[in-house]
Amino acid sequence: MKSRLIIYLISTLLLLSIMACGTVSLPSAPTNTQPPPPAVEQPAFTATLPPAPTATRAPTATTAPITPAELRQWAGDVRASSEYNNPSWGAVQVIGAPDTDGCGDMTTAWASETSYGVDWLELTYATPVIPTQINIYQTYTPDFVTKVEVLGVQGNYIEVYNAPGGAIEACPYVLSIPVSGVSEYVYGVRVTIDQTNAAYWNEIDAVELVGIPDSTGQINIAPTATSVPFVAGECEGDALPIAMNSETEQRVQAGTYPDTCEFYCLWVPDGNQLDIGISDFNVDLDLYVDTNISVLAFEDHGTWESNAYGEGDEEVSIFNPGGRYYVQVCSYEGLASTFLLYNIFTP
Repeated sequence: MKSRLIIYLISTLLLLSIMACGTVSLPSAPTNTQPPPPAVEQPAFTATLPPAPTATRAPTATTAPITPAELRQWAGDVRASSEYNNPSWGAVQVIGAPDTDGCGDMTTAWASETSYGVDWLELTYATPVIPTQINIYQTYTPDFVTKVEVLGVQGNYIEVYNAPGGAIEACPYVLSIPVSGVSEYVYGVRVTIDQTNAAYWNEIDAVELVGIPDSTGQINIAPTATSVPFVAGECEGDALPIAMNSETEQRVQAGTYPDTCEFYCLWVPDGNQLDIGISDFNVDLDLYVDTNISVLAFEDHGTWESNAYGEGDEEVSIFNPGGRYYVQVCSYEGLASTFLLYNIFTP
């Protein structure tokens, strides 16, 4: 009994002591709280190297394309369909730079044999170029230039200018022709003049070729082009062109002069001899040859002629020929006939 009392007293004293020191906080009822997420383990630090740089080309400087320097040239050689004289007014006068002072009929420029026909000049130059311009210096009665061609290194002709031609007031006069679209190298220029309606000679002093030369040194004039290929020119009036070294059957009609005459035109290069003849006819035919068609048409004669009476063959020989020749065949008695017209050129 005493033991219980003592335990009771001790418990009471402890309770009083606790109450004297403060209040007792009892734990609150547990709540349904989600546990915090597990801590994410951070990976250990690793040293990351930057990517290796890639090689980048340095930008190249952009510059305007360089245009090769143009070369200006004067002719070194020349040939012509005809010339008024030689060396005065000869084709040789066109070689080199202009040397005719002012405007006038001067011996230092080229003039064709007549002032009323179609003629041409062909000039060659030392250095082949891609042509960009052609300048034709005219010193009397310009400008009856109707066609200009350039001569390629392979011997081919390329037309770069075509015009009707006609008189102008300016004199002296430079016909300046811009050239474009020619992609091959050239070394020559061919100038054609038509003086049919000219009052006087259209005289030319010089021809300049402007162009871009070859920078590789590999452009050469073809062997077939070193000697300028022969190209027949134009013919005047109603003259029928005939080929060099040819034989063709022709015919004269019956009637009265000049209806009983036929005209032909023949071009040949410079050579040793030219023979022109007619054969195989059964009436009296006559043969006349001249470089001037007007002489044949109005005088019924020529520098070379064969007009023997009868039905025998007729033939003339021209020594050291070159250029254009007109041939006239006439029926002396006004009778019709066929005949063979032939020519033999000896270089």
